[in-house]
Amino acid sequence: MSSWLLVRHAETEANLLRRYQGWTDSALTAEGHAQEARVLARLSSIPVQAVYSSDLPRARRLAESIAAVHHLRVQLDARLREMHFGRFERLSYAQIMAIDPATASEWYEQMWDRRPPGGESAKEVFVRMQACMSAIGQATAGSRGSVVVVSHGGPLRMWLAWTRCADARQWSRIQFARGEIVPVQRSADTG
Repeated sequence: MSSWLLVRHAETEANLLRRYQGWTDSALTAEGHAQEARVLARLSSIPVQAVYSSDLPRARRLAESIAAVHHLRVQLDARLREMHFGRFERLSYAQIMAIDPATASEWYEQMWDRRPPGGESAKEVFVRMQACMSAIGQATAGSRGSVVVVSHGGPLRMWLAWTRCADARQWSRIQFARGEIVPVQRSADTG
């Protein structure tokens, strides 16, 4: 049986500045480049059958590098994207609270069901992530090597919360560092 190798993209400038980047791109930091190099070193000797990735550049670039080592093509899927933070993108928590404290407070307290203005709820992110992972599981059923999935902190933590405790709403309790690889054994439940 094969395993999933879940990979979170490396550190970006927006991460360093503690800004919500969502669907907005941001350049890698020096540490981000070092994280990518460590991911590539770790995955270079592991048999990989397929590489899937968010289509956002910070994830796609890493996935393309992983795929190149294994002579594979990356399968891009927008359902693996980070949460869309709408008009809160590119802003820090302090900036959001200064601009619209009432809306921001409601969103923070009810993030699972509530959308930021122009964005999407955590539940919507999980639903698309779950559909994507199910499709990847079906497409790679029977493969013997690992299936690499490169994505973002929010969606990956939601999916891990669902696989570990059957409740994606517990996603904020899951730790998943930038540039980290988390193996998950595939099963009927995980694909």
